[in-house]
Formats: sequence, structure tokens, C-alpha cells
Amino acid sequence: MKLKDPNNFKKVEILRPNKVIRFTFEDDTVIKTICEEEDTFDFEFAFYIALAKKFFKKCYTPEGILHKAKEFSYEKSYVKRVKQGIKLYYKQEKEKEDAKKREKELKEIKERQKAKRQRQKARAKQRRINDLTIAIKKANE
Repeated sequence: MKLKDPNNFKKVEILRPNKVIRFTFEDDTVIKTICEEEDTFDFEFAFYIALAKKFFKKCYTPEGILHKAKEFSYEKSYVKRVKQGIKLYYKQEKEKEDAKKREKELKEIKERQKAKRQRQKARAKQRRINDLTIAIKKANE
């Protein structure tokens, strides 16, 4: 059984595309990274910044956190965590898409079942009308 590392990513959410990402770690720490207007957005580097913020938010300035994030991008252990975090994000996105597909399929199935029930009711009604018509004709003969 693999033990949970409190410094691994648990959930990754893009709040605003190419701007704001919220990271939740295994210990339920939430870190938000925001890309400023003068910066260029880098999805992978946002993970390094989130790690640097998690470890050094209380003791470093934003410039120091940025410097630590650059250092983290050279360390194998942090690169591995970031790769796992990126895989986690894509896995979460795939699960969301699959859930949407399942929901759409269930909706289509329900609509088909509803249409089938309506057709069956219409046929039953028509059979009763036909039976009554035949009964009336026989009674009038």
C-alpha cells in the first residue's frame, strides 16, 4: 500500500484558463497560482510555483518563491511530483469528460424509453378504439 505524501498533489483545478490554477495537496493545503499580465503562462511551471509557495510562503517574498520554483525545476524529486501532478490533472479532465458522456447517454436512454412508452400507449389506445369500432359494427348488424 502506497502511503500518501502530504506534499503530493491531490486535485488540480483551472479556475481561469491561462490565468489562475488552484492546487490541493494531500494534506488539504490549498495553493492558488495567478499569472500576472506581464508574465507568460506556463502550465508546468505553475506546479513548481505551487510547491515553492507551499514550502516557503511564510518566509520568502514572491521573488524568492519564483527563484525557489526555478530551483525546484532542476531537482529530480520535484520534477517527479510535477509530472505526477500533470498526469493527475489530465486524469481528472478525462474523468469529467467521461462523466459528461455517461450523463448524456443516460439522458438519451431515458428519452428513448419515454418515447417508447408513448408509442406503446398510443398503440394500446388505437387497439381499444379499433376493438370498440368492431364491437359497434357487430352490434349494429
